[in-house]
Amino acid sequence: MGRVEGWIRIHLGVRELLLALLRLHAKNRPHKEPAKARASSRTPKGEPYFKVMDAIRGRMDAGGKRFVIVVSRWNELVTKQLVEGALDELKAHGDPKVEIVSVPGTWEMPVAVRKIVTRKQNKPNGVIALGCILQGQTTHAKLLGSDVSSGLMSLQTEHGIPIAWGVLTPDTMEQALERAGMKHGNKGREAALAAIEMSSLLDNL
Repeated sequence: MGRVEGWIRIHLGVRELLLALLRLHAKNRPHKEPAKARASSRTPKGEPYFKVMDAIRGRMDAGGKRFVIVVSRWNELVTKQLVEGALDELKAHGDPKVEIVSVPGTWEMPVAVRKIVTRKQNKPNGVIALGCILQGQTTHAKLLGSDVSSGLMSLQTEHGIPIAWGVLTPDTMEQALERAGMKHGNKGREAALAAIEMSSLLDNL
């Protein structure tokens, strides 16, 4: 019995000694600052990524630049309103030099725009394409809109000059007028603003 008690006392003594050594080591160890939390790559909830990053954006200033408005005379009641809206926005954002080119219909736009963006003198900083294609009971209007938009897209990517799309494709004349300055804004204004911003953005890229 005495031998057992002796072993217990030895065991407890060793345990107390180890605990004392651990406490001494912890006391003498140099204090370290807690590691800073690694910056999260996630944006705050609900906040767009471009607001957090230093995004490159175009300035809404057309001063000292040149823009060409190419407008279709087809459905002229509508396209006149689109031109007026575009001119208002251009004047309000620096009053640049503006040239208006009138074409018979939307189909003729791409060839006229190509001549404009490839000329050596008075090359524009941006082109604004304005027109109105009313949808009918056949697929003609859809094919026309698709072909024209494809042609203009090819021109702007090839020559590096922004071509703003201001061509309406409504089902009825009532819908067209609503998008030419009545209930649903003015597509000509929207296209002019897009051309202004993109011309500035391309200057900074």
